This record gives sequence, C-alpha cells and structure tokens, in this order.
Amino acid sequence: MVNKVKFDPLCGKLETVPDSVSTSEGVVKEFECTSGNVGDVVHHSATTDNKVEASTNNTDDQRSIGVIIEKNGTTAKVKILGYVSGFSGLTRGAEVFLSTSGTLTSTPPTTGYVQIMGYATSTTEVCLEPGNFRAKRYPF
Repeated sequence: MVNKVKFDPLCGKLETVPDSVSTSEGVVKEFECTSGNVGDVVHHSATTDNKVEASTNNTDDQRSIGVIIEKNGTTAKVKILGYVSGFSGLTRGAEVFLSTSGTLTSTPPTTGYVQIMGYATSTTEVCLEPGNFRAKRYPF
C-alpha cells in the first residue's frame, strides 16, 4: 500500500494517509479497544500504544479523538475525521462538544474540559473535526 503525506494544521505535524482512504469518507483508524461500543466517543489510552478507551466524561486528561464506527472483539475502527450519524437532539450548524457523560452535545459543558469535536450537520449527524485545543472550566 502506498502512503501519501499530508500536513495536519491542527497539530502542526506531517501525517501519512493510506491511498485507500478517501477524504469524502473521512479518516478511519483501527485501534485496540477493550471498552466502548459503536457510537461511543474515545480517547487514546494513557498506558498502551495504539489503544483507545471510551470517554465516559469530559474530565479525563486525554483528549477525545473520534467515534467508534465498527467494533469486532477488541478491535475498533474509529472515525477521527468526517461524517458520523446516529446521534439525537443536536442543533444543526452548532458546534458539538464532549458532554459530562462522554456523549456528544450541542451545549457547551459547564464543568470539566471543553473540547469542540466538530459541528452538527443535522439533529442526528456530526461532521467530526476534533479540536486539538481543550480548556478546563473554572472551578478546577
């Protein structure tokens, strides 16, 4: 497989992208995943390389990176950029945040970290563009 190189302006790094990934489909990466189900927001494991864990709140030190779109045993395909559907109650055109319960919401959280995960294209679909920047809400 041939890889292309692209510049990611969000993190200021060069990344390789497999030729088979279409930008219209978004970017999907496979990870080890022992927690979480399809539709869950995930973050990198703090202890294991190439492993993700379900984000159960917005207070974790690891920033969330995407949504599980397929899971087979302990292997998960995570959409890290692009369109994902299956949500409810979102506000079309509004930014989407990680909520205090680890789900996606159009309402910015009042506690924990505020991280923009993308924006709602409808009440059920999100265009994932996870932000590299997170801010912790006061009081800490």
